[in-house]
Amino acid sequence: MPAVVISPVNRKGGVGKSSSVFHLGGYFASQGLRVLLIDNEPQHSLTNGLIGPDGAAALDPSSTTAGLFTPGEAVSPARLIRKTEVKNIDLVCGSDALDLINGPPEEKPLQMQLAIRRFVDVVRQDYDMILIDNPPNLQLCTYSSLASSNFTYCISKPQEYDVQGLVPVQKAIDRVLRTTNPTLRLAGYVLNMVQARRSLHAAYEDLLRQTYGNKVFATTIPDWNDFAEALTARKPISQYKPKSPAAKAIESLARELIDRVSELYRRPPEFQFTGKIDRTAAPSHARTEVVA
Repeated sequence: MPAVVISPVNRKGGVGKSSSVFHLGGYFASQGLRVLLIDNEPQHSLTNGLIGPDGAAALDPSSTTAGLFTPGEAVSPARLIRKTEVKNIDLVCGSDALDLINGPPEEKPLQMQLAIRRFVDVVRQDYDMILIDNPPNLQLCTYSSLASSNFTYCISKPQEYDVQGLVPVQKAIDRVLRTTNPTLRLAGYVLNMVQARRSLHAAYEDLLRQTYGNKVFATTIPDWNDFAEALTARKPISQYKPKSPAAKAIESLARELIDRVSELYRRPPEFQFTGKIDRTAAPSHARTEVVA
């Protein structure tokens, strides 16, 4: 079966998009799934986390995600995909060169809007899961990623500026649904870096759950040092400290994500801002079971 393609989105930086891809990918890989991580972010945090900043800086941009956006360039998986030291995880590296590409998607040709999809369509038979990291904005890179994805999730910290950014995210999802990807589904909202003892965090979590109900993941990710230590060690938490509470939190998030994927494949896609339902049928490559 072809891979399920999932990408996080938020126009706010520092909310955990890259780290969630890193740790979720590590969990899925630990379960024996073939995982491809695509770093579609100019800061290339995911690449830094897996091969180190020096290795990332030495890359030819044409061998990174930036190479996918070159008009007329043929897709070359052999040039772009590299093995990592984490078993079952391959990586397409990110690059500073994406900064020169990223911009309003409507100002770019359709080939660039669909750059990630063209690549994913070539390689998805070789993987079980494809996770795509995105920059903290809703420009071309994120748009192209959503155009290629089966599912997206919005990850946020439970505080004012992060929660304020949800409406633009909803509008961006609706825009992709109406244009390049009518089968995109929102898996839900994930709360990250939660400090349970902070009353402000609890208040914003309550507000989010009152507003969006079961679209908010039951699993929340605490603000624990183990996650940062794992990134420094360049290992997903499931490999760095597999029996730790942090690893258990990622396992819980991953399993809830898969449950949501399985359920959402049975329902038509939904516009997030307008609330209208798109009655487009589920994609032919839909999968109802990913992890046992």
